[in-house]
Amino acid sequence: MTMPKVELSQPDFLSIAIRTYADHGKARPGTMPPYIQSKYALVFDCETTTDETQALRFGCFQLREDGKLIEQGMFHDPLSMDAAEIALLGAYALKRDLTMLTTDQFVESYIYKFGYDLGAAIIGFNLPFDLSRIAQSWGIARGTMKGGFTLRMSDDKRRPNIAIKHISSRMALIRFVGPFVQRTGRGMRKRKLITPFERGTFIDVRTLAAALLSKSF
Repeated sequence: MTMPKVELSQPDFLSIAIRTYADHGKARPGTMPPYIQSKYALVFDCETTTDETQALRFGCFQLREDGKLIEQGMFHDPLSMDAAEIALLGAYALKRDLTMLTTDQFVESYIYKFGYDLGAAIIGFNLPFDLSRIAQSWGIARGTMKGGFTLRMSDDKRRPNIAIKHISSRMALIRFVGPFVQRTGRGMRKRKLITPFERGTFIDVRTLAAALLSKSF
């Protein structure tokens, strides 16, 4: 049996417009390019209990410099794990040469030291949830973040809280908000000058994946 010959239609050629950000030139020697906040990136994830509280049990993190892995480790909440579980977690970390920390140590040494002080990008999947797992308490956000909530991450009043405001089920605004201390010296205040405040860089790859693939994960 001879199959009929099928004529293939010619493809349509369509113009494609690509939206990009312009490169305004190279940075001065010894400085970062203006579109790069920091050479550091902090990636972390949390594991929680399976009940309705979804309380933190432990988490893992990686610290990278210019994309290169320089440190990785684990952190845990001593109140949600018994001695045997903590020992098991410690043995796992020791065998794989991982840094072992409590949640408070992780927040101070990495979220604040790198994410706030050094401007590292803080990266996670469904980042608002993971940030809320390592927070000490929460409250209602104010100002431009009104309608969202504020996470208290540290007992140190010199350390800022983190405010989160959901825009949709896939996207949220996340930023550091001012600490409860005076950051501007008296001389600058008399001249009506203020010390700029670091808002931080937060990247939720769940939002990125939804934008690229047009579906939720």
